[in-house]
This record gives sequence, C-alpha cells and structure tokens, in this order.
Amino acid sequence: MNKKKQTFLLFCLLQLTYWACFAAFNAYFVALMLDTGMTSTRISLIQAFYLLAAFAGSFIWGSLSDKMRTNRKTFLLQLVGSVVFGLLIYTLRNIALAVAVLYPVFGFCLVPVASNLDSWIIKSFPQDPDYYGVTRGVSALGYGILCLIAGQLVSKVGYFIMPVGLAIFGVLSIVIALVQPDSPTAGISLKERFSVKDVGVLLKNRGYMMLLVMLLLTGLTFVPLSYMKLLFYQSVGGDAAWVGYEALVGCGVQFPFFLAAGKMKRVSRELRMLVAIGSMIFMLIFFFTARTPGLILAGSVFYFIGYSILLPTYREKGQTLLEGRLMTTAQSLLDAVFGSLAGMSGLFYAGYVIDSFGTHTLVIFSMITFVIPLLMVIFEFIKARRKA
Repeated sequence: MNKKKQTFLLFCLLQLTYWACFAAFNAYFVALMLDTGMTSTRISLIQAFYLLAAFAGSFIWGSLSDKMRTNRKTFLLQLVGSVVFGLLIYTLRNIALAVAVLYPVFGFCLVPVASNLDSWIIKSFPQDPDYYGVTRGVSALGYGILCLIAGQLVSKVGYFIMPVGLAIFGVLSIVIALVQPDSPTAGISLKERFSVKDVGVLLKNRGYMMLLVMLLLTGLTFVPLSYMKLLFYQSVGGDAAWVGYEALVGCGVQFPFFLAAGKMKRVSRELRMLVAIGSMIFMLIFFFTARTPGLILAGSVFYFIGYSILLPTYREKGQTLLEGRLMTTAQSLLDAVFGSLAGMSGLFYAGYVIDSFGTHTLVIFSMITFVIPLLMVIFEFIKARRKA
C-alpha cells in the first residue's frame, strides 16, 4: 500500500472514530437531561452556551493551528479534553450547575475538531477533492450506523453507554492521529505565519462576509430544530429511538452526495447552493405539518440532502476566497458561524418557545428567518446566470 493511500485510509478511520464520539454522547445528551428531570428551557440554554463555547473554540483552535502550522497537535489536545470533560458531565449529570459549566467546555473541545480535521484532509490532498468527499461519506455512514446502535443500547441497557462509547472512540481517535502524518507546511515561511491582524483580512473580504451571513441565517433556521429534534418526535408520539433511526437514514442519504462531492464541482456553485437551500425548505414544511414521527423523519431527509450539498460547496467557495495560510482559521469560522453561533442564538429562545407555545411556533420562527438566506442564494444564482 502506497503512502498516499495509507494516509487516506487513516483519515477515513479518523472521521469515523471522531463522529462516533458524537453518535455515542452528543446524540443522546437531550434524552439524558430529560431523564434527569431537566426542563426544555434549561436544556436549550445549556446547549446555547455549549454552542457559544464551540464558536469561540472554532476560532481559537483554528487560529492556533495556523499559528503553530499543525492540525495534528491541536486535534490531539481537542480529543483529550473532549473525553475528560465528557466523562465528568456524565458523572455529575444530576447536578444541573455542574452540567451547565462542563457541557460548554466540552463543546469548546469537541465541536471544532470537525473543521480542524476537514482542514487537515484538504491540506493533505489539495489536488484530490474526491478524497475529502469520500472521508465525509464514510463519517456520515459510520455516524448513522453507530447512532442507531447507541440508541438501541441506551433504550435497553441505559445511558452509561454514552461515556463508554465516548471513551472508546475518543481513545481510538487519539491513537490513529498519533500515527497519521501532520498537514503539509511546505512553502509557508515563518514570516507568513498567522497573526491576529489576519482576522481583518477575512472580514474585509466581501464575498467571504456574504457567505458568513448566509450561513449564519441558514444555521439560525435549522440548527435549533436539529438540537431539539427529540422534542419534535415526542410531540407526535415518538421517542429517543427515532433519533437513531433518523441517523441511519441520514447516513444513507448523505453518503452518495459526499462521495460525489468532487464530481459535483462540474455544476456551478450558485446552482448547488440553490439546490441545497431549496431542499431544506421541505424540512420546514414537513415539520410544520407532521402528525407522525415518520413525517418528522421525512423532513429531516430533505435537510440531509441539502446539508450534504451545502457543506462541500461552502468549503469550496471559502477556499477560493482565501489565502492558503489562513485556510484553517477561515474554514473554522465558517463552521462556527453555521453550526455554533447560529445554533447558540436560536437555542436561547428555542426551549422557551417550545415550553410556552409548542413546537409549531418554533417552526414558524424558522420559516421567517429562512426568507433572507433564501433570497440571498436566489440573487447570487441570478447574478451568476447573467454573467455566464
């Protein structure tokens, strides 16, 4: 086996073991907290601070990676912190204040790993975009299968499966990372290393800022729905097992799209963005009209389709707008705005809205928010067509 293929296979394993940590622990955090008697409002607020910490972490870890010219060292630090704080959360799960403090720290460590790992892969295979798509396809497939297994185990033997799974897959990720070559740094001199002033370069880039705004509003629409998904299932007669079913279906839907990420570059970015955002609209429609868990699942399928097109597309667009030496910071910021900042903002009110007015009202809030990013994407598509 040649070195390139070995590196690629190790990245596939890293994606698989990292997302397995999510499948084992994060996917059932809401269920665990509900089981301790915590209200939706309090869970929502804890998750909001979790995402605030994740947002800060994405920027800090990305900046640190660029400054140190490494992805592996920061990856190892993030995974060690994730395992330690995850075990502490489970141990102190009945102490609300402890969870409120520890869960955001956990998010600071674990969530930014995704963009760090993706950046590591992209840097390692700059001429082979298909490799990145395949690794994400493997992670989606593994996440779905493991999430389903974890859900069944949680239902049958209890929530202690969560820390066990996190510890096992966290340690496996650390071991694999120790033998995986670090990201290439050829051509980057010490004078070109990251500085705080470079943040201004990113924010002054108009195309990059427009992309950030679009991702912020899109995330504000959908991330709160995703984090409170269990409550939507419960509102129509479902239970925690449906989260596992959804993950399995989601992996099957996303897998072919991630595999085809390189080939989809033949289609304009503007059209791919439009298709991605258009698919997500159906999630809102199904969630609003759902009367059974199956319809919630159907709506999620359309979101998975949209997300699996949107993710590689905005990564590609971001890459074309940025200098190579700032890639980790910039990609981390895109992920942080879409998943963390937007989710944090939405979760500050999501739990209260659900407790006070029900899940339908939260969907209405999301529909209103979604109008702006939808119009932005349509405008960019029309603008690109006129230039063609």
